[in-house]
Amino acid sequence: ARGVSEQIAAGSDLLGLGADEAETLISADRLFWSVQSAARLMTPEALDVATIGAGGQAFMLRETKARDMASLQARLEALGKASSTAIDRVLKG
Repeated sequence: ARGVSEQIAAGSDLLGLGADEAETLISADRLFWSVQSAARLMTPEALDVATIGAGGQAFMLRETKARDMASLQARLEALGKASSTAIDRVLKG
């Protein structure tokens, strides 16, 4: 398995990840990668949503399949927190 999603799926049993935890990590990887890829196409610097304008925001929303920037932010935060919880649980055994 080469991709992150495939590696998570392949190692989930070994790590003791539940199906929902594995899916959370896979979803997080896909969303974070989409955001990072879109951001790098717009600027080599840290992305500032206020400076990318309506066109940049529309591009980001298309790439992440989000309906608006607030829902994208909420999704990023929720997946980040859920991923952290799953990783912490596995590391603590």
